Amino acid sequence: MIRALNSPDPMTLSEVARASSLTRASARRFVLTLETGVRAAIRRPLRAHPRVLELGFAYLSALGLPEVAAPTWSGWSKRYGSPSVSVLDGESVVYVAGCDARIMNVVINVGTRFPAYATSMGRVLLAGLDSEECTELLDQIELVPLSHDTITTRPQLEAELELVRRAGYAIVDQELESACDRSLRRSAIATTG
Repeated sequence: MIRALNSPDPMTLSEVARASSLTRASARRFVLTLETGVRAAIRRPLRAHPRVLELGFAYLSALGLPEVAAPTWSGWSKRYGSPSVSVLDGESVVYVAGCDARIMNVVINVGTRFPAYATSMGRVLLAGLDSEECTELLDQIELVPLSHDTITTRPQLEAELELVRRAGYAIVDQELESACDRSLRRSAIATTG
């Protein structure tokens, strides 16, 4: 339901029902639950309200990431720039802490979601899975070319993940987005530690 409300424009109840693949009656029940359960998480006409962040905040608070990562982050920040922490959520990598970064034209904030196969952070997380879990997940991933450099075949991705396992880090260069200006060419790096 919250994903269905992830539109910059207000929505009608019928539009929310369509976007969430629910009947209009079911969508109405969920909307009413959100309104009462998250103290006005949505407004009429229907759109997400900043209070909906309370749902995600509970998850982030339980992780305790800022406290755990703070000692490491200060050293990393001085040396490498803006460190961040992410988790694997299905086929995506979701940034959950420390995000104050920019990859080419893409701003990364807490909650940013990218296809795991096309990011350094995602590849580190995929490489960290046990072989059975990794195989199951790779079976579900559709390798779509996001730029002219994106890895789009399973054997290429598996070979890359094996390199990541051995090296302990991943480097991805222009697989998520191509550089419009070659002078802006950057790489993204993620490590296992």
